[in-house]
Amino acid sequence: MKKFIVTLTIVLFSISSVFAQFYIDTGLILGAPFDEYGEAPVIGGDVKIGHKAKGFDNLYWIGQIGISSYWVYYYEYNAWNSYEDEYSATLVNVAGGILFYPSEKLQLAATLGTALNFEIGFDFGGNKQNGLLLGLGTSLNFIEESGYAGLFLKYRYKGSISSSQSSDRPVAPPQRTIAQTTTETPSQPSRTSTTTAVIPGIPGALGRVTENAMRRVPTDSRVAIVNVSVADRSQREFIAGELEIMLFNLNYRIIDRSELDRIREELHLQYSGEVDDEDAVALGRLSGADYIITCRIDGERDLRRLRLRVLETQTAQVVGVAAEPF
Repeated sequence: MKKFIVTLTIVLFSISSVFAQFYIDTGLILGAPFDEYGEAPVIGGDVKIGHKAKGFDNLYWIGQIGISSYWVYYYEYNAWNSYEDEYSATLVNVAGGILFYPSEKLQLAATLGTALNFEIGFDFGGNKQNGLLLGLGTSLNFIEESGYAGLFLKYRYKGSISSSQSSDRPVAPPQRTIAQTTTETPSQPSRTSTTTAVIPGIPGALGRVTENAMRRVPTDSRVAIVNVSVADRSQREFIAGELEIMLFNLNYRIIDRSELDRIREELHLQYSGEVDDEDAVALGRLSGADYIITCRIDGERDLRRLRLRVLETQTAQVVGVAAEPF
């Protein structure tokens, strides 16, 4: 049994670690047994390891391994004889299931295996990568025909592998290029060419900051351009449109701007002015994006810069920043 538990733990961790988003928690459980001869307290602990379900922002597939024990005092008296015994009962739990966040700090979990388990907890960390869980749990063990209900206190981590890497770790240049549209002379048809040559002005600066800021973002992620802080409306629309094309050519899935506009109206947010990270992340999370992008132009003359920031919606952590003169 011990070899089986160790092997299952390694397999679960290996599977979950290949996904962009993963989850792990561990902690202690203190409760009361269902056994009529059992004496409180039940003391135990468990580990849950999982990964984010594709297409869902707040749902994780998880595997659970736990062990708990309590003291049993058994006695029987009748007219002919009497019998007493006491021993320690151990419950082993190996199960799989789902973990769901219906809100930022409310966590629900259900798993099925050697036991049927339910948990409801309060996540003090919210959308942060690290946090503490406090809640109620119950477990019905099918093998031992017993179980318990009680309180748990756990530490949990959730986030992406790419965002947990050290920022000062060298990153190899991406093997990707951004397509730039060039218009030929009237005698030749218009065509799209892919080039790595230095392009002047806003298009060139935008291409370079996009390539640099998106290095740590996995391809096929859902991204939302939530804010372009530029005073001139035509320039703002140009930047947003060009940025969509560049992200599409880098194989990212882009949240439609009309959907973002609808959510922005509900949150009473503006598109052209400064939007703080908390509001931007909330907008991205409601739209179903994995990452959000904000862009702005600041400075004058030689100090004029085009800046791009990329944040992960699940953890609100900045995963990419770049700036270019133009």
